Amino acid sequence: MVKPTFIAAFAALATAKIAPSVHRHLESNHDVDVVIEFRGGNQRALEVARLERASFNDRGSSIAHVRSLLESNMETSQRAAVELLSSQPEAFTARVESFYINGNMHVYGANRVVLDELAKL
Repeated sequence: MVKPTFIAAFAALATAKIAPSVHRHLESNHDVDVVIEFRGGNQRALEVARLERASFNDRGSSIAHVRSLLESNMETSQRAAVELLSSQPEAFTARVESFYINGNMHVYGANRVVLDELAKL
């Protein structure tokens, strides 16, 4: 069973950081499950939602708007990583899940080649 390990990759920085535990895990395993956290997370979307909250008449519309902002923020912040993963033949064996609620991306079964490319973002 593969034990999930975490990675913090900051998409806008050239020097992304990969947790040492990921490197240790890859020394004895072919792949690893990682969580990628993007710089800024969803804070910008939540701030916009907070400022626009008063313009909605009902709770349902407000919730739909917040979700829309979070999904849009997730798509924007993860665009480079998604493009990279879809263009990497080595990444085809990896399963990817994106979560709008926190803006994180979970990559299951990522190998060293894929992680090295993600770290360059």
